[in-house]
Amino acid sequence: MGPVVTSYNVISEDGYITDRNRDESFIPDATWGEFIKLIKDNDVVVLGRKSYDEMYKGYSPQLIKEFEETKTKKVIVSRDLSFEPKSGHVKAASPEEAISHGSKILISGGPSLNSAFLAAGLIDHFIRLIIPVNIGDGLKPFPQEPKLVVESSQRLKDGTTLETYSLS
Repeated sequence: MGPVVTSYNVISEDGYITDRNRDESFIPDATWGEFIKLIKDNDVVVLGRKSYDEMYKGYSPQLIKEFEETKTKKVIVSRDLSFEPKSGHVKAASPEEAISHGSKILISGGPSLNSAFLAAGLIDHFIRLIIPVNIGDGLKPFPQEPKLVVESSQRLKDGTTLETYSLS
């Protein structure tokens, strides 16, 4: 049996991961703790190159520190042969290479990374942290939304909703 792969995204109530300008400011920093908890529950966390760049460019030093201090292996998927991630991170050229680094994998990225994993048939579960705000337009987690079945839904204290899904 191969690795178990879970896709994770924070989304607006109307289904967007960023607005049309790739701005994620609708996502409160308080949601970071849920992400860190999920990372710690996995052997490997996989980010797409754009998500990796955005995180290190726009997130606070405290959030980055929490991310870097997790013992979970950090894999960045990039097709750019010249790309070198920060020390402590591993580069992978494909979803298949990314999942070779562990048995319990969490992926968190945008439509390119998510679609590549989905097209390769590698995603077993989906988790979405839904922020109670509508942003109207922007990037969705997948260019073509897969048919998902809700497995569980939990309203958290901060008003967000944590939902888990499987493919239908």
